[in-house]
Amino acid sequence: MRILLLLLAVVPIATAANSVGVCKLRFAQPEVTMEYVVEIARSGAEREQGLMGRTALDPGHGMLFDFGTNSHVTMWMKNTLLSLDMIFIGASGEVASIHRGTIPLSEKLVSSEGRIRYVLEVAAGDSARLKIGARLDLERLYDCVKNLGLMSRVSGEWCLPR
Repeated sequence: MRILLLLLAVVPIATAANSVGVCKLRFAQPEVTMEYVVEIARSGAEREQGLMGRTALDPGHGMLFDFGTNSHVTMWMKNTLLSLDMIFIGASGEVASIHRGTIPLSEKLVSSEGRIRYVLEVAAGDSARLKIGARLDLERLYDCVKNLGLMSRVSGEWCLPR
């Protein structure tokens, strides 16, 4: 099992039965480097589903949502059984805000505190050492996204289906 998890962390994967891609993200900050193995949904339906219905989320794992451009983003916990930390990240890769310990099944809106491009959801408490201002390694993310076939051949931009 540990060997399989290690391979998932290094190699982006997608299968016909499960079209969710997996990437390893790295955040740099002065005190510590944080890494997460994240799922990247490949369709609008998978992004809408998110982590709803999951009964467990391994430490160091999560799901990344890309909104394509910097904008105000609102999330919620409807049908989500786990408490999560939501990490709001700008287009430059800088962590703008973190909403820790969301309430499972809540329909209360969780909003970004400004314009952001990405939201990373991880298990509650898993972002405890991550600080505002930490930087997501965008080059590593883009390389993974390209290997998953999510990068537009024409523009070179990350282009998820909407």
